[in-house]
Amino acid sequence: MKKIIYALLTFILFSSFAYAQERDSLIQLYPGLRDTLDLFDRDYFELFQNIDGYEYAVFYIRNDEDLISKVTYYDDGLLRDTVFVQRVSALLGARSRIQEIEKENQSKLEMETEAIVILKDERIIKGRLRMFSKKYIYIISENENETGGHALDYLEVPLVKIDQIKILGSSKTWSYMAYGVAIGLLLFPINYLVGGWAYITAWILNPITDGIIGLIVGASSSRYEDVYIIETQPDILKIKDYAKYYFQYDESVEKNYVELE
Repeated sequence: MKKIIYALLTFILFSSFAYAQERDSLIQLYPGLRDTLDLFDRDYFELFQNIDGYEYAVFYIRNDEDLISKVTYYDDGLLRDTVFVQRVSALLGARSRIQEIEKENQSKLEMETEAIVILKDERIIKGRLRMFSKKYIYIISENENETGGHALDYLEVPLVKIDQIKILGSSKTWSYMAYGVAIGLLLFPINYLVGGWAYITAWILNPITDGIIGLIVGASSSRYEDVYIIETQPDILKIKDYAKYYFQYDESVEKNYVELE
């Protein structure tokens, strides 16, 4: 009996020692995302897409060897947790994937997306849509000042004030027509060599015809306006193809943009 008790005490002490040796360090999955990956960021960066009812996740490094992902989700109205244990190399893979998305996200600052923002109080703001965050959109609006000149207003517009956002697309009609004419000019020598002035080749391979084809294609593919209703926070993700997602704090942004009253 004493041997059994001794064995049990030894096992308990060994288990306690092993447990005490596990060191969990809370980490950021990616710079700017803080230590909690909420539903908004989950959807933007396309992580944990196979977990229904997802609420948030936190991440730990255990003993410098394992990545511990603790995911909280709703199941039949109850809040539950599940834990994933992976080698720490999985963290590098996740960060690499997020980095690729972030490169594309950063490039959207170069886009000149014209937009009309209609507020719930019926005010209208027209300008260049630059960025969005979980709480605001960032837009540069051009207004006429008292001297008759034009001034740029860098506005930080709260999502709770927004009713809808209209994305204004530029017509591609004339640019496509120009492409058609250019292609026709390039193919003109081929027309002469292959078919001479035969009716069919002359009709297909010449600047006038190709310009008309470009005109038709451009007119049919032009995008003039897309409208997005903003009712809840996740709705702002609908404009992610047109503007940068601002999730990493930037002091210059805070200084340059003024919150709309």
